[in-house]
Amino acid sequence: MLLSNDGDLVQSLAHPSFNKDKVYKVKLDKPPAENIRQHLAQGVKLEDGISRMVVSKSSDNSLVVILKEGRNRQIRRTFEALDYTVIKLNRTEFGKYKLGNLKVGEYIEVNT
Repeated sequence: MLLSNDGDLVQSLAHPSFNKDKVYKVKLDKPPAENIRQHLAQGVKLEDGISRMVVSKSSDNSLVVILKEGRNRQIRRTFEALDYTVIKLNRTEFGKYKLGNLKVGEYIEVNT
């Protein structure tokens, strides 16, 4: 989670026109099919448009995916459309900000 009272910073991170990467660790209910990278890169049709993402890593039931946009529950809905259930979802990077080794309840203060 990233908290800020700087409206310009929030706009530059959140609005899709600024093209900021959002990186997530995704754990699925079953191992992903071998062609999942192609499906996600080509796009999955959702009710609010096509959802595209890049898979940067995969192992067992887990993937690391990169989004350029971030619509409401987009990752969960995309995998659901492909007949998967997302068991666990963590955003690890948001633009230039990285979670790193922070543990639950820890935080760091950054100056922009």
